[in-house]
Amino acid sequence: IHLNNPVITDAELSRIVALDGNDGPASFRTAVLGARFDAAGGADGLAAAIEQLRVEADAAIGGGATVLVISDRGSGLVDSPIPSLLACSALHHHLVRNKTRTQVGIVVEAGDVREVHHIGTLLGYGANAINPYLAFATIDEMIANGEFGLGEFDSTKAHANYIKATGLGILKIMSKMGISVLNSYQGAQIFEAVGVGQSVIDRCFSGTHSRIGGVGFSDIAEETIIRHRAAWETDVPEGESLDLGDPGYNRYRRAGERHALTTEVIKNFHTFVKTGGEE
Repeated sequence: IHLNNPVITDAELSRIVALDGNDGPASFRTAVLGARFDAAGGADGLAAAIEQLRVEADAAIGGGATVLVISDRGSGLVDSPIPSLLACSALHHHLVRNKTRTQVGIVVEAGDVREVHHIGTLLGYGANAINPYLAFATIDEMIANGEFGLGEFDSTKAHANYIKATGLGILKIMSKMGISVLNSYQGAQIFEAVGVGQSVIDRCFSGTHSRIGGVGFSDIAEETIIRHRAAWETDVPEGESLDLGDPGYNRYRRAGERHALTTEVIKNFHTFVKTGGEE
C-alpha cells in the first residue's frame, strides 16, 4: 500500500479498513482496535484500556491482520478517548518487544490530531498513517457556516490543502533533523519529553529522555476526563454551539495556559530596559 502523504482522508481510511484478506492486494487484512477507556475508571481505567489494546492487537496479528487501525471513534457519555499518542506509542513499543512490529502497519484514526506537531509525534512513535477525522469535519463545518471566507470553498480542495500544509510541516521537521525520507523518521523517537513522568515513559515511550519528570497516568486521565465532561455534560441552549473555550496553547489567553512570554512579562521587560530597576 503506497501513500503519497501519511495524512489520509476518511475515504482513504475506509478503503484500508475494507481490506479483508480475500481479494485485497497481497491479501492485506485490517483490524480496527478501539482506543477508548471508561471515564469513571480514572487512571486505572486508562492503564487497563492500554493493556487491553495490546491484547487485542496480539490477537489480531495472530488472526492474520497486516494493518492495525487505532481508532477513538465511538466515544460517548461513558467512554473517553485514549490520547492518540499514548495509544500509538504504547502499542508500537509492545509490538517491538514482541518482535511483531514489522508484520503490521499502524494507522491512527483520532479526533485529537490537528496540528503538525501532533502528526509529527505520532509518526515519530510508530504510526504509518494518520486520519485526523475531526480536523476534516471541522473544515467541513467552517465551509458550511461560511466562516473565515470559506463559504464558497470546495470541501475536497480544502482537505487537500490541509493535507498539503501538514505534509510541508512534517518535511520541515525532518529537514531540521537532517532526515531525508519519512521511513527514516517513523518510529525514530527524535523527541525529548518535557514534563512526562517516568512511569508513563517506561510504559509507553521507552527510551525517550524525560529529564525533569512530570505527569503520570492519573494526571493524563484527569485532563482527558475534564475535556470529556466538558463535551458531554455542558448544557447548550437550543440553536447555539458548544463553546469549549480557547485553552491558549498557541496564543495568549488571560484564562488560558500560562506561557513564558505574556503581556505582563513584556511590559515589565520594557520597564526594566528603560529604568534598569531589577524589581
